[in-house]
Amino acid sequence: MATQAQSDVLLVRRVEGKGLTVLFLNGSDLSKCWREQNLSEDNVEALEAATTTKCALCLDGINQVDGLLKKVRLQSFSVLATSGQYKKSQSQAGVVDLCLVPYWSLEDLKAVGRRINGWDDDCVEQKYYIGGSCLRLFLMSIEDARIAILLAVGTVDVSTADLLKTQHGPRSAGQVDSIRMATLDSSKVANYSNPDMWSYAITSMYALGKIGEIVPLGYFKDLCFKAHALNDFGLFGIAFENYVHATAQNNGEIKLWVRDYERQLLHQPKNAKLDYSYATTTITTQSCSYRGHTQEQYEAIMREWTTGLEYWYPAGRSLKTIDAVAKQGDRFLLLQVTKSTSHSINSANLATIA
Repeated sequence: MATQAQSDVLLVRRVEGKGLTVLFLNGSDLSKCWREQNLSEDNVEALEAATTTKCALCLDGINQVDGLLKKVRLQSFSVLATSGQYKKSQSQAGVVDLCLVPYWSLEDLKAVGRRINGWDDDCVEQKYYIGGSCLRLFLMSIEDARIAILLAVGTVDVSTADLLKTQHGPRSAGQVDSIRMATLDSSKVANYSNPDMWSYAITSMYALGKIGEIVPLGYFKDLCFKAHALNDFGLFGIAFENYVHATAQNNGEIKLWVRDYERQLLHQPKNAKLDYSYATTTITTQSCSYRGHTQEQYEAIMREWTTGLEYWYPAGRSLKTIDAVAKQGDRFLLLQVTKSTSHSINSANLATIA
């Protein structure tokens, strides 16, 4: 709203235990933005100073309306900032507009991680694998975010999983809000306040892996189509990889391009052009496993491969450039799932499990 519609926006958020945070965005001059933090609800001078007839007052959480807005001009309250879960009541129709706050992209999270905590891309990608586009989960430790996802997924059954692609279904009581994200086509400003233009998806790779154990294969195919329609390449990559894993879980055929692993070629110069010969093969798996969060666990799984196991994919992102391992007869296939026509392999990491 501020950057695209050049509107003045006042975002008010209540942080538990810390009071109110007020952020003013000057749509015509972003250098004149300001923030007030740790305000009590009795101290709303910042709101009074900023609210004008052209200022959109956005609340992150409608439960603030009764206590807070009695202290400011009600006509200033025009927009509710929402992640897509909020339902307007009849009394709010025509008075309150919803403004979607889209889910965070991987590039957005990289910028946040670098600025706030100095996290490198590898750290961000591991956190993104678990928490997806949820900023709250992203800022947690990886283990805390993983537990939060497990609690959320634990409330999901087949019918609920299908509803998670929409704005309907369980609410916070079911703990699914943390895994259901919403976004939109941002090319039109009007889409931000038009719920018909909002799209819903699970963006956590870890959550999708868990849900993949109970949903039909078409669930991930639909997610691929949705990501393509949104031109969201990050979501498409997540959906496509889970589609491959779900195909293995559902005993479907997977066609692979394969070549022999040659350890001596790992020590070639970084930019050396190597002429590899690929062949095609098809696998159908009867036994799958989704586990392992650390490099040590990955190595243990490979050393102590379970008898009868035909397909394993890790539940963490520490295994760089290898997305799954399949066993075909006496040989192991190290799989990289990608929509790209080219690929790269982390040779040092590969050597630890090959």
